[in-house]
Amino acid sequence: MKILQKYAANNIAGNFSAKIRNKRMAFFIEFLESIKTDKTLKILDIGGTNYFWDLWLKNIPFTIDLTLLNINNEITKGYKSIILDANELYKLDKLDYDVVFSNSLIEHLTTYENQIKFAETILRISKKHFIQTPAFIFPLEPHFLFPFFHWFSKNIRVFLVQHFNLGWYKKQDNLGEAKKLVDEIRILKKKELKDLFPNSKIVTEKMFFITKSYIIVN
Repeated sequence: MKILQKYAANNIAGNFSAKIRNKRMAFFIEFLESIKTDKTLKILDIGGTNYFWDLWLKNIPFTIDLTLLNINNEITKGYKSIILDANELYKLDKLDYDVVFSNSLIEHLTTYENQIKFAETILRISKKHFIQTPAFIFPLEPHFLFPFFHWFSKNIRVFLVQHFNLGWYKKQDNLGEAKKLVDEIRILKKKELKDLFPNSKIVTEKMFFITKSYIIVN
């Protein structure tokens, strides 16, 4: 498990996950440059953290007006922020961003209904979007780091998290907490993403020729 964590961690320079993140952010910067006008781009990062942007903001070769939306104000400190649970994103009103950016968040919204509301709000409050999420087709679940975990029935997944330390999570002794943890993550299929963002392009990120994640961009 520690070997998989070393591969999967985004904060270890040079590992595979970090290389994919670097390539993704280079693509994002190209995307921003392609839509840049004379005015400053207003960007909302849903799920954004100060740690992430302390690393990446300096790589954007022009000024942006950046807002981070997160449930925790400690991890947005130092940046303009909106403190809100992403499941309540639909409550945002009268906002107008040039770009909504979100990295590995939509799969954490527990239900497809919440994911629908999330997508609808993004399309309402922004002109463009750049949304990344893991691919259901990839056999290694990226949060629990257990092969085929997300393909198992809920009962099997609950059993596994009750009996083993998996990925970034400790073993859950309480049945209710185990079910809550399993329910938290719902990885989307490509068809579902097409339904949520019908006018967007879906770009694949691959590992050893297998689709690992998707970037939904428009």
